[in-house]
Amino acid sequence: MSSNAYFPKAAVRLEGEYKIYTRDGQDGRKLSNHFCPNCGATVCWTLDMRPDHYGVAVGAFNDPSFPAPVVSIWEQSIYAWVTLPSGLERFPQARPVTSSRQQT
Repeated sequence: MSSNAYFPKAAVRLEGEYKIYTRDGQDGRKLSNHFCPNCGATVCWTLDMRPDHYGVAVGAFNDPSFPAPVVSIWEQSIYAWVTLPSGLERFPQARPVTSSRQQT
């Protein structure tokens, strides 16, 4: 389980050294983790389905006032003990990509 936020690449500046590890994701799409070559921590990632965004684990911000999630994906594999806020947009697997809206 993870809680993630996505930001437009145009609004993000990556500083410092990092390496990239790319692996296959769902439906043959790629996931590229940008990680610190010294400690191995993931800094952010990019997805084929969101080429103009960086994903960042919310825990990386160490900010208890970080906004609550608005979407829950992969609920088909959610742990029975997980309780999420009401009002979320929910999907059993990945959020579908539609031509009428861009993933955010």
